[in-house]
Amino acid sequence: MIQSDLGSQYLSYEVEDFLKQNGMLHSYSRKGTPYDNAPMESFHQS
Repeated sequence: MIQSDLGSQYLSYEVEDFLKQNGMLHSYSRKGTPYDNAPMESFHQS
């Protein structure tokens, strides 16, 4: 599973096809809720 925000780069057909081909699920942050992805953002900051 991959968690992302609703950025256009994550919503592209290419990304969705790649994830499907590799058996991955795509989980999105809820619109207007930036804290959904906060743990991962914090991880990548370190």
